[in-house]
Amino acid sequence: MKKDTEILSSFDLKKGLNPKVWVKDNKSTKLKLEIREKLLEIAYEFIEFLGVDIIVSDAHIIGSMVNYNWSKYSDFDLHIIADFEQFPKDQLDLYQELFKLKKTLFNSKHNIKIYGYDVELYVQDSNETYFSSGAYSLIYNKWLSPPKKTDFKADREVLMSKVNQWTEKIDEVIDSAKGKDLESALKLLGGFKDKLKKYRQSGLEGGGELSYENLVFKYLRRNGYIEKLFNFENEKVDKELSLEQKLIGEQGIKDFFKNIFSGKKDKKTEVKIDDPKKADLVDDDVAKFYETLESIKGPISQQQKGQMNFQKEVETIQIGLELLGYNLPKFGSDGLYGPETASQVEKFKSDNLKEVEKTEKESPNTESPNTESTNSESKFLPPVTPFNIGSDFNASRGYGKHGAADIPVPSGTEIHSPLDGKVLKVHDDSGNCGGTIVINHADGYQTIFCHCKQINVSAGNIVKQGDVIGLSGGGANDKGHGRSTGPHLHFAVSLNGTKIDPATVVDKKYVGSFNDKNSVNSVNSVATLETIKVMVEKIKSKGIKSEDLKKYIDVVNTGGGEGFTDIDLMSDEGYKKYENICQKFIITRSSNLLGITGEMMAKAAKTTYSTYQKYVPPQLALAQMTVEGGFSSNPNSRPIKTKNPYNVGNVDDGNNKYFSDVQSGIQSYYDLIARSYLTGGKTAKDLVNNFVNKNNNRYASSRNYESSLNNLVNQINNTA
Repeated sequence: MKKDTEILSSFDLKKGLNPKVWVKDNKSTKLKLEIREKLLEIAYEFIEFLGVDIIVSDAHIIGSMVNYNWSKYSDFDLHIIADFEQFPKDQLDLYQELFKLKKTLFNSKHNIKIYGYDVELYVQDSNETYFSSGAYSLIYNKWLSPPKKTDFKADREVLMSKVNQWTEKIDEVIDSAKGKDLESALKLLGGFKDKLKKYRQSGLEGGGELSYENLVFKYLRRNGYIEKLFNFENEKVDKELSLEQKLIGEQGIKDFFKNIFSGKKDKKTEVKIDDPKKADLVDDDVAKFYETLESIKGPISQQQKGQMNFQKEVETIQIGLELLGYNLPKFGSDGLYGPETASQVEKFKSDNLKEVEKTEKESPNTESPNTESTNSESKFLPPVTPFNIGSDFNASRGYGKHGAADIPVPSGTEIHSPLDGKVLKVHDDSGNCGGTIVINHADGYQTIFCHCKQINVSAGNIVKQGDVIGLSGGGANDKGHGRSTGPHLHFAVSLNGTKIDPATVVDKKYVGSFNDKNSVNSVNSVATLETIKVMVEKIKSKGIKSEDLKKYIDVVNTGGGEGFTDIDLMSDEGYKKYENICQKFIITRSSNLLGITGEMMAKAAKTTYSTYQKYVPPQLALAQMTVEGGFSSNPNSRPIKTKNPYNVGNVDDGNNKYFSDVQSGIQSYYDLIARSYLTGGKTAKDLVNNFVNKNNNRYASSRNYESSLNNLVNQINNTA
């Protein structure tokens, strides 16, 4: 009874918004700064977790937490907003299903709370209608739909009558499903859940959040009946699909007890996996450790994800930080000078400021930081701020490569000339690009700005760095929006007629990424030579030994990465294990017209390792062969007729690469991956998240290539 009263009271409207969450700002109410920052961090983490190319326009919070009906049962409904028209129409259902699955996986993997309130994530189409009376934009920090106070008060007798009807229905459907086979039970439960969902939806559409249908659903969730329904379904599936270990045969029983008493373990438990938090390129030789630190020739700048050009040096710096008590709990010594490492480097510099400054005074001028900027002299200013890249240069699109950077900004944001220059041409609406400005700059640079809703310059005008040349657009109702799926600036840069990545020329302190939660407004850190020198002195004073280094070094270092089996191909046992993993998966394929075997793949993997000292894990090779059509049942398909199971050299324009035999086709793939993809410290795990080579070119044009590979890797691990 007390529980019922408590839940009913939670539906009563409060006099104001939740004071833990909101703060008065002049005449308006704003989300507390620390909550907004944390929700944005969660949003960025979730976007990265989705694992697909997606242009996000905003992140909203809706529901009772932005309304007057908040209570202890409330949570933060965090919606990632994206225009679903950016996805191919024939694959939209797959994307929506993926988003649902990723949401479930993310929530089950993390137990995130903000001041005791849960955070629920959801990917929402920007064209979808809200039924919430309140909505708040996290990106733009403003109300999209302020909540309105009403005199609503639920009739408790009416509400409880409806609740009791549904609790009885849930009990009845569970009792009915108990006696049915799995297929019939799932059909019954699925139909009931759809009925409950439609009941709630009809209330939201007709009466909004405070409709009785929505309140009934919330009540069932708060009293545990929704959970009861889902738990029963899961238990039913678990029970029906489980098999007790009782039919293993007499010899199986003998072997089972023999292994127990002899101390033998199942070989599967001996599979080694790369530890992503431990160094791959550093060994436990103390002298070599110091030698690496002391041989660094120039400062090392903070890197974005994928930029592991100084992996060994960064790993050594990271180990040094850990040895000195500057912990890296999330990423450890992973070789990437990311935000976590940057934060600890800056803390070390701050804690040892006097010594670092003294060393700087005593040191001669040092070389430029270890970065790879294409433009070493000119400093491009960002055309818009914040310069947070939403869609990267050369990202794959349905029509080909995207030779620019998309910057999500509100429509009407001022566009500034990044350098001095002369306007070459302008156009109010040039097809896909919409409102367009093209400027020529010194040293062969040219910049292009698309989707401008207002243009302030004319062809022939001379502009200075920082001049406002127009206003951004891209919104559906904006003039000159062109082929845009939402408000943003399309920014392209070319050098001597060749398109280059804008992020490499814009002053690094401004560059961020909407999909990298830590790069925006994060520490722009540089590990200077003076900082490293002081670090070495501190470490030497501790008298470290080989055992100290071993804590941070991964003995598995062949380049697979987390989730990939590490195997010593040069040993007979390792070679056989690689072959067996491949063969176990190959026999599950319904077609194998090329006669591919595990031995063929192990042979190619060993040859490549001997040549390049790069290890291509079986999971990666099998997943790519599957995706590329190496197991196709169509004898006229390109990989089959060319004896090229990985489509190496078979390009979209129709050109084919033929091999005289299948083994040669397989070998060409292994060599290609080792030579061009597993470079700069990248592992197979890095590739299945972003399959680009050392020149940042994608292996395949398909936008869901990585998600397909990840799903197959998991499937292969289950058969291995």
